Amino acid sequence: MLDTATGQGVWTGRVNGLAVGLTAANGRLLVSTTEGAIHCFATNAAPPKAARSKTSSPPEEPAGSVAQAVQAILRESGIHQGYALVVGEGAGRLAIELARRSELKVTCIEFDPLQVLETRKHFEATGFPAARLAVDVGSPTTLPYPDFAANLVVQVDGGGRESGADSEFLRVLKPCGGAMMRGTLTH
Repeated sequence: MLDTATGQGVWTGRVNGLAVGLTAANGRLLVSTTEGAIHCFATNAAPPKAARSKTSSPPEEPAGSVAQAVQAILRESGIHQGYALVVGEGAGRLAIELARRSELKVTCIEFDPLQVLETRKHFEATGFPAARLAVDVGSPTTLPYPDFAANLVVQVDGGGRESGADSEFLRVLKPCGGAMMRGTLTH
């Protein structure tokens, strides 16, 4: 920390990893790091402690049908990077497995707002950051994404079979090199 009048250093602190984010608020300095820690520094406070982001052991390996479906999707589409949208029944399980087996940034679209909360809990338990695995609420006829946003669109178990859904899925799909896959998961 520097003295604003003299420009001289008046304080330094140590963090785990490299500092990537700084926030000053209410007499405290919050520092996020490349290690996933958030450090809080304050005057006249107890020694700083690093708060770790929640992580857990990876969830158990998915049922064979989900793993097999994802292997087939990746093999047939040839898409392993970019953005994927997954919609339909069982979409959350499929989205997790797509994130595990590829470098895709995967978004699951749920049509029921209450299901979004449940799916988000499952996603948080995987340890994937929200930039890699996310869930949104949407309607199959009006997806909240710009044209050509997705490299891969996966429709599972008839989710989004409403009139107009096909044109909406195609609207968000990249026109050159994008792939749309449809199928059913066995339970």
